[in-house]
Order: sequence, then C-alpha cells, then structure tokens
Amino acid sequence: RLRDGDVTVLTEYREHGRLHAGQAEETLEDAARAYLRDRLTVARDRLADSGSIFVQIGDENVHRIRALMDEVFGDDNFVSTIQVQKTGSQSGNLLAKTVDFIIWYSKSKEHT
Repeated sequence: RLRDGDVTVLTEYREHGRLHAGQAEETLEDAARAYLRDRLTVARDRLADSGSIFVQIGDENVHRIRALMDEVFGDDNFVSTIQVQKTGSQSGNLLAKTVDFIIWYSKSKEHT
C-alpha cells in the first residue's frame, strides 16, 4: 500500500514498474486503487448525510474513478459528471486534452 508522502514507493515503481511489499507484488494501479478507496471511504464516513464529494480527474482515468466511487458510495448516489474546460495549448500531433471531469456523488441522494 502507498502511504502519504511515500516517495520511495513511487520512485521504486517509476524505476522498476512494480511495487514490492515483502513477498507480495502489487501493480501501481492496484496500490493506487486501494489507497484511493481507503481515502474515499474515510471521506464518505465523515460526510454529513446531506454531504457531497467532488473528484476532478482527466479523461484517461475518469472511468476508473467512476467505478471506484460507485463501489464506495453506491451507484445510486451518483449525481453527475461535470465537464470543465482547461486552459492549455496544443502539444503534439493529437488533439489536446482541454477538459477535465468533476465526478459528483452524494452520501445519500435522499438527503441531498
């Protein structure tokens, strides 16, 4: 698992492509998913019943975060995906990534 501020773990991944924890191996995606799930679970537990959470993410991972938030908050508490225009310039031959997405979930839709 990743810990807050654990630069060593991230550096290890960048250099070798895998994280090592004793005998077990996790990919960064698995470790990051567990890390984020833990934090989203804590956030959900601390929210008031009428509370909401917003997560900003780029288009390359929006589907992964949406699935994770469905798992933590329940798909029935999904409110909306909001598209946000970013500033930036063209860098390369492909279309520029000019938008981010804000995923909005409530703790309980009936109280929102």
